[in-house]
Amino acid sequence: MRCGPLEHVKQHKHTTMSYSPDSRDGGEKRRGTVAVKSMIRRNRPVSSHLHPAIYWTIVGLAGWLVLSVWGFFGSGYAGLALAVVSIFIGIAVAIPLLLWAIARRHPPAHTDPRDSASFNETLSEWLAHKLDINTGQMKATVAAVEILLPIAAVAFGMTVFALVRHLDGVV
Repeated sequence: MRCGPLEHVKQHKHTTMSYSPDSRDGGEKRRGTVAVKSMIRRNRPVSSHLHPAIYWTIVGLAGWLVLSVWGFFGSGYAGLALAVVSIFIGIAVAIPLLLWAIARRHPPAHTDPRDSASFNETLSEWLAHKLDINTGQMKATVAAVEILLPIAAVAFGMTVFALVRHLDGVV
């Protein structure tokens, strides 16, 4: 007997406990069943590289960080310190960007031909994949958030600090 696409999922249900604050049932715990989501999307493609948009977003956020750091420009040696910080940020972005460009132009001989074709996929297609990392596989959306969150938090946080400094009138 052949099962339909949802028949297979119906066979693998897990029992969960849920709390319902609804006044009709007195707010008591009740048993329910929830289908496993991973059973529905089990054949998700796996990618072994980041999408170029992720790299360019990192470059943009680093540029934003440099601009927000320069919001602290004042008198004395602040300009020199900010120039050194800008150079360090530039180097921290340039090295991975150069390594990515070299790896893209000169792929290893044992590379799967599907990997080189996947450089032409859109970001939304790439985000639907799983990403193969050293510790296993993870959703590409989760990987993108974990990669972009630190630099975005620093760039936006530094912007807020610079705005507060200027609105406060401290020179």
